[in-house]
Amino acid sequence: MVSATALLLYLSSLLLNAASQRLDVYIVYSNSGTYNSTPALLGATDAIAAFSNELLPQYSLNITPLDDKCNASRGLQETLQYVSRPSPFVSIIGGGCPSTTSPLLEIAEYLKIPLISYNPGLMRYSQNYVQVFPSRVSLVSSLAAVISEYGWSQISVITEVDDNFLKVEYALKLRLKSENVKVLDTVHMRPQTNITADLLFRTEARVFFLNTYQNTARRVLCTAHRNNTYYPGYAWLIYDWYNEDWYLTDDSSGCMQREINEALDRAITIRQHKEIRPSEMDGYAFAYDAMVSLMRGLNRTQSMIDEGINHNTSCPGGLPSSINETSNISNCVIRSNIIESAFQGKSGDVSFTSDGIRKTIITYVSQYRENGGQLQVEPFATVNVSESLFNYFSNESNSTVWPDGVPPDGTPIYEFSSFSIILVIVMYLWSSVGIIFTVICLIFNIIFRNRKIIRLTSPNLNYFIIAGAIILYSLPFVTLQPSNAETVSLFVCIANIWMLSLGITSIFAPMLAKMFRIYRIFRNPRANKKVLTDWHLFFFVFILEGILIFILFLGTAIPFTRPEVSYSEDPESPPIINEDGIKVIYQGVNCYHAASLVWIFVIYIYILILEAIAVVLAAKTRGVKVEAVNDSKEVVAIVYIVTACSVSVIIIVTVLSEFTNISEGLYLTAALIGTTSTVTLMFLPKMWSLYKDPTGENVFEPTTIKSSSGIQSQIHRQDSEKIVSLQREVGTLKKILRENSVRLMSVPEAVNEIDGDESNNKNGGLRGLTNSCSQLPEVFGDPLTPGDEEKTL
Repeated sequence: MVSATALLLYLSSLLLNAASQRLDVYIVYSNSGTYNSTPALLGATDAIAAFSNELLPQYSLNITPLDDKCNASRGLQETLQYVSRPSPFVSIIGGGCPSTTSPLLEIAEYLKIPLISYNPGLMRYSQNYVQVFPSRVSLVSSLAAVISEYGWSQISVITEVDDNFLKVEYALKLRLKSENVKVLDTVHMRPQTNITADLLFRTEARVFFLNTYQNTARRVLCTAHRNNTYYPGYAWLIYDWYNEDWYLTDDSSGCMQREINEALDRAITIRQHKEIRPSEMDGYAFAYDAMVSLMRGLNRTQSMIDEGINHNTSCPGGLPSSINETSNISNCVIRSNIIESAFQGKSGDVSFTSDGIRKTIITYVSQYRENGGQLQVEPFATVNVSESLFNYFSNESNSTVWPDGVPPDGTPIYEFSSFSIILVIVMYLWSSVGIIFTVICLIFNIIFRNRKIIRLTSPNLNYFIIAGAIILYSLPFVTLQPSNAETVSLFVCIANIWMLSLGITSIFAPMLAKMFRIYRIFRNPRANKKVLTDWHLFFFVFILEGILIFILFLGTAIPFTRPEVSYSEDPESPPIINEDGIKVIYQGVNCYHAASLVWIFVIYIYILILEAIAVVLAAKTRGVKVEAVNDSKEVVAIVYIVTACSVSVIIIVTVLSEFTNISEGLYLTAALIGTTSTVTLMFLPKMWSLYKDPTGENVFEPTTIKSSSGIQSQIHRQDSEKIVSLQREVGTLKKILRENSVRLMSVPEAVNEIDGDESNNKNGGLRGLTNSCSQLPEVFGDPLTPGDEEKTL
């Protein structure tokens, strides 16, 4: 049964075109509680009245209205009932609502006639389909542009189970995925679904796209109001093609009108056509343009038949005998001519793609705004569909659209875990005191570098040790630097590796040089051996430093081993909910991956090799009794401490990296303990020795000797004085022998007479004695000449 309005329009159409050849056009509309497109009948009739004299003057278009009640089964039944009657049947305009379009297309394909849709219709291609309503593809593009404009990175989609809505959901997911926007949740529901807050708001999403019919949308908004999930804390995106008064409440929603208005206030819609009067909504304008498109296509087909020329290259096989012929040829020619028509319609510029879908260049972004208790839909921006460009109207901006601020999308706020203020204060204070103490050691080294005790310790090499200590003491100022920038975090990661390894190497390389010099003098004595100068030792240190720098540069330059910044939730700082209801997650920075850990392992192997060599040399020189030059005990202690600290650092980096304050605190503590121990053991004993013996007179006075059985015994003061006396006597004899040998060498006869015969001159006599004395151990030096004691050192 058709409505009274539809029947009146049908009779009027018959009377208006009684004298002309009849062409039947079926208009399918919906008149139900879910969807009302009855104005489409008036739009089609007005189009016929406006263009009947200009288009198809020899024909009368007869409108047969069919009410599908927005039900696919009913629509199919009603349509089959009428199309089975013999009549010049040329096209179907419909369906009455989006869900009834698909079965109508099956009928059109069977009857070989075009179907023209004035509702949001199918998202698939068919040789019988033309759509006057703008494509949902342009809707998806416009939604993506709006989401991008407001910086939303995740949304939730609420979809009513319907073929068309599911296709929109699928297309939207694909588009948003290409723009790195997450569809955090998809809620599927049916008309009978019990809509609850637990169903709708299962995630932290705060931007929702209502992909449903208007009745379901009203129920969802009612639930949203009860759950306080509306502006300013939330945003809603809805369709524009609902009936004008769709949001007016009824008993089924369970909400008062004021509550629906509050939930809908500031919701955004996408309008895919020019602004039209409210009286022309609900299908009027699009049904009007659908009828005009059909009339233009039929008129052009009739002209081709009259001329006998087929201008459509896409439809080979000739022309139909008449426009009311039902055949594949007739359908192809009429549909092609409809697609090629372009005009200014009630809904804006009308033109079609080769697939029969209306082109959309500009869409209009509108918003529901409550004013005096009444809701009004106000456009505020446009979107260029092809370029996805969002443009505000001149009088609109973020502040007018969102007076209380742009709603958050619910994405958790990720913040870097801040370092404990106690940790920062302790480490900064420790480092500052350490740097001050190291600077004092530097000043001490400069001022007293010519004193005998300090000169014997190679003061020029001490500068390397001081530089390494300052580098290590500076670690906390770099490591505890707060930053949310990834580039800064990466710099800190790389700087930590360079500073730690360079600092340790700058300390151990000069130690090795010192120990090697002592070993060469005291444990490898040779006559006429080359003296090692400071320049030789500098070259040795530079080689060790250069090897390390090469390893560091190689690991930093190669992408495979270069550290990469990654973030993970900090177990020390559990997430919180801020005042806006957004989850705040605290993250720690991770610098290292498997390949970079291998690189770090190679660095530490190199450092451990240096430490091992230092231990070996310390063991070789531990018997040297001149304490002013023998640092073997201190070196062994430093190696043990630094090795323990290095192992601790490796464990911390690999195991505790997720615990920001714990890992950084232990890491810096290990580094500073090793540095403080090194500086203390290397300089404090020298300061104490200089205090006890400012002139260095007792430098060569041994305090202990070690017997062959390894038992230590103290030497009395008088024994020390005897040793010094013997040293002086040896020096005197050496001087006398040198003078006498010069005189005797000039008189061979005197030499022969004293020595007995010439053959003994090589091994005996004064010359032999002179050679033997010249090979006395270097440790004794020549005490008769001030300052000669340490020449060989």
